[in-house]
Amino acid sequence: MKCSESRGFTLIELVIAIVIISTVAVTLVGLLAFISKTSAEGMTRTQSADIANAYLNEILRQEFSAGGDDIDDYDGDMDNGVRDGSGNLVEGFENYRVSISVRSQAFGPGTDNVPAARTRLVTVTVTDPLGETVRLSGIKTRRP
Repeated sequence: MKCSESRGFTLIELVIAIVIISTVAVTLVGLLAFISKTSAEGMTRTQSADIANAYLNEILRQEFSAGGDDIDDYDGDMDNGVRDGSGNLVEGFENYRVSISVRSQAFGPGTDNVPAARTRLVTVTVTDPLGETVRLSGIKTRRP
């Protein structure tokens, strides 16, 4: 009497298992790449907002002076790379661009009719390495 026991896998079973495992692996790698890219975009957007906020706060801390408006000195400034309060380039943020606009802005009813000569609208625009922009604005007034 001959006993035929089957041991192991056939070639077809091995090929099917390899195809299934490969498909799952490729899908997982694609998913991880997508998640990584999305995470990086969110991080750069958050960093851009933080950079714009820091610049805006620095500018709005400036006072109007008797000899002119110190705040106006920032109008038209452009930085290729983020700079600290001393003007030094911040390492790791060289690929961000920052531009600043300072404009006279009059405000009407409900705001005590503040004239343009005493009010500035400051806009800070930050462009991240991916080309996305974040824009923050703030108002500085000089009261009599």
